[in-house]
This record gives sequence, structure tokens and C-alpha cells, in this order.
Amino acid sequence: MKTPRFLVAACIALALAFTHSYAQKKCGAEIYNPKNRFCYDGKVYSKCDGMQYNPSTHICDGRTLTRATCYGVNYNPLKQRCEWDGMYTKCGNDWANESTQFCLNNTEVYEKCGGKTYAPKTHHCSASVIKKNHSGTGTFTDDRDGKTYKTVGIRKLWMAENLNYEVEGSTCYDNSNSNCDIYGRLYNWEAAMKACPSGWHLPSKGEWGGIVDFVSGYIVGGNKVAGNRLKSKSGWNENGNGTDNFGFSALPVGHSDGSFDGIGYYGYWWSSSEYRGYDAYFRFMGYDGEHAGWYYDSKTSLFSVRCVQD
Repeated sequence: MKTPRFLVAACIALALAFTHSYAQKKCGAEIYNPKNRFCYDGKVYSKCDGMQYNPSTHICDGRTLTRATCYGVNYNPLKQRCEWDGMYTKCGNDWANESTQFCLNNTEVYEKCGGKTYAPKTHHCSASVIKKNHSGTGTFTDDRDGKTYKTVGIRKLWMAENLNYEVEGSTCYDNSNSNCDIYGRLYNWEAAMKACPSGWHLPSKGEWGGIVDFVSGYIVGGNKVAGNRLKSKSGWNENGNGTDNFGFSALPVGHSDGSFDGIGYYGYWWSSSEYRGYDAYFRFMGYDGEHAGWYYDSKTSLFSVRCVQD
């Protein structure tokens, strides 16, 4: 006995309607199948063993739904994550460890200072103590050789000229004393680490990052404009001079990696931070851009030194 045509048609229509009802769900701009997925706060999630849940309070481990806790503390999986060393909070494109770091303006991650947060625009961290940022200009005389350097307060107190103190492992560009008088000396990394006078030191990667953050106004990707604001108003070839907004007066002395190169076009400054056994980080600026780059090179290369106060 054949099934009546109207009954077959009805079954097909019902099946199509059932399938169609799954296909028509929309979450924001995304279409999803509600049979195995669901929409929460404009985003689509997979169900947990067929169950819908709250992604801000629970997590699904395979087919098991559990409350999101991190070492006994509830957390929001959409904004936080739990790691072996503590809770991390989303900060722009990065994550901040809540026990040791903090997030500024939801864009930048900073290390806490003695376990405390601070405002980087007005304060900085020095030996786990929060201190008020330096400002203004002045001078410093190195009692080792009597040379006087301009200084500038940009968060910390920086020398506004390249160091020109003679130690083993340093030289003048092209071995010419006249270049030392204008640009200061070039140092290998080992010499740079011990060249600054008492009460001053070679800046770390973080301290260089702090000055770049400050002069760029703490904008995301601030290194792309910081170079222009740190470069001197003259001395750079091919119209590569900067605006020197803060009196840092970075000059293009070039470098040496066995031969001298780049004077008038590029400036390289050591940091105290090592990349690996044979390399260390340095800050870089060029005539052909506004950025302040961040690279690493062999410790035997000869770069400039800027000292920062302890």
C-alpha cells in the first residue's frame, strides 16, 4: 500500500521547516546552526554536550561544564585566563599578569612597582620605588674628566648628549677626535656597561621603552613617531632632521662593526639588556623615517651611549 502523496508532502515540508529553522539563526553578522551552537553577547559558541551555558562564568572541557575558577577564585573566561603563575587579564592585544603587571588604558602592559600600580605619565619605577617623573633641563659635570653634559628630564633624568668618556673598548668615529667632540664616543657593549659615571647607568630595554612611550604620548605603536621627536633639529642628512620636542637631541654618529659607517644618517644606542650570550639590544633611529627602532646586535659592535640617572 502506497503512502498518500499529501502525507509524503507534509513530511517533507515538516523536515524542510525543521532544517530551515536551524539555518536561519543569526548572531551579529554570523549565521549559525542552533542545534550545536548558540549565541552569547554577539558571538557564537559551541554547546557543551548539547547544553547552552554562560561563557562569562563557565568553561566547557570536552563534554564537561564547570565553573571557571583559578586557584579557588572565580574569573571571567572572556576577559581573563588562568595560568600556572596566576591570573591574566586581557589588555589590548596582550595579557597582563594580575599579580605582577597592570593594564593602562586597555592598551599597554606595565610592570608593577613594588607590587603597586602607578601613572606612567607622571611617575616611574626605580628599584621598586615609585618616583615622580623628572622634567626640565640642566647640566652634569663628570668629575672623572671634567666634561659637562646637558641633561633632560623625560620620566627619568637622561644625558642629552652622547657620552664622551674614554675607556678601553671605545673609540671616536673614523678614529677622529673631532667626531668625539661632536658626537661622543662609540663603545662595544662591555665597555658601555661600565662607562657611565657614578650615580648613572646604561639604560635597560625597559627604560628605553619608557622614554619612547612618554614622547609618543603613550599611543599604541608610539615607536613609529618617537624617533622624529627625539632626533635633533640639525645634523641629519637628506632632510632627516627631527623636531626634538623634548630636548633629547639624538645625533647620527653611525656605528662600527669592523668598519665605520652611517655618520649623518643613522644613530645607534646600546641598552644594558642582553638578547643572548653574544648579543644585546639597542635603540636605532635613521634619517629616512620617524620611528625609533628596537633591534639586537653583536656585543662587539660599536654604538653610542646615553646614560640615565640611577
